[in-house]
Amino acid sequence: MDIVIGIAVAMTMLTAEDSHERCPRSVGSRWGIADLSGSLPIETFRVMKLPIRWRRALSRPIDAIPVTIGTGPNRGSRWSLPISGRGFGAGRFEVDKFEALEALLSPGDVFWDVGAHYGYATLLGARIAGPGGSVWSFEPSALNRSYLHRHVLWNCSDTVTLMPYALADADGLEAFGGQGSSMALGLGRGSEEVGVRTVGSLLKEGIPEPTIMKIDVEGAESRMLQGAMATRVRPTVMCSVHDSEQLELCADLLKRAGYVVLPSRPIRAFLDGRSPWRGDPDLVAVAEGQALVRARLDATELYRGAEAL
Repeated sequence: MDIVIGIAVAMTMLTAEDSHERCPRSVGSRWGIADLSGSLPIETFRVMKLPIRWRRALSRPIDAIPVTIGTGPNRGSRWSLPISGRGFGAGRFEVDKFEALEALLSPGDVFWDVGAHYGYATLLGARIAGPGGSVWSFEPSALNRSYLHRHVLWNCSDTVTLMPYALADADGLEAFGGQGSSMALGLGRGSEEVGVRTVGSLLKEGIPEPTIMKIDVEGAESRMLQGAMATRVRPTVMCSVHDSEQLELCADLLKRAGYVVLPSRPIRAFLDGRSPWRGDPDLVAVAEGQALVRARLDATELYRGAEAL
């Protein structure tokens, strides 16, 4: 029944602007309502427990319909209707995390979004870095990248370059994928073969050195950091950590590279024994002497009062 309803809704909207239009109007302005971000849940057909590729195929007829993000750091940006759940369309997706990322970003930054998914962090980075900066958005999944590409086009982010790679500790090809959520795809599982690059090999090809890097690579974060720390570049790093073993490995790599490593509130609760490990909390690594960056971070909900590991 949910599939039938979803297809019926999709077929009533096929007159919406084509996805290749440079700056299409939001669905709100098209249909005379403020925001349709809650009209359909993320990946409309998730309730049927279908494989990711099936859900994506069934949602394709409405992919080209934009909604306007209602609030938050990406307020006013356009986002694809069928993936507007989870707080994306409403601007409530991982509010505390993106408050911290916003505090780290500055005009003129070279922002590497590693594990960009649909591009929520990419759009934030493009807005803050501005015309004097640039965004390099890495997403190996072809399915995720199709939405990422659409969001970049819709939001006129001329400073964004999409990179179809995973980042790790060696160049090559690896299996990529997973089951369930599109946010949980990773290296070493699944049937898609993707290109894998190191930070060093990309820099040799002329990609500009990052000043800030957001990493969310589903358990491969220590491999990615190992490759990055083998170079001379030392950007500010926000890294999602997927288990306690990765926390130990990543913190050790970063501290040996000269970073001050600051744990977010959920990591501190785990280390203090006040909470079990939950989800994929972040840590932030900043170079010694960056007092201004640390002060901005200390004003955020996740890092207020954080002491270095």
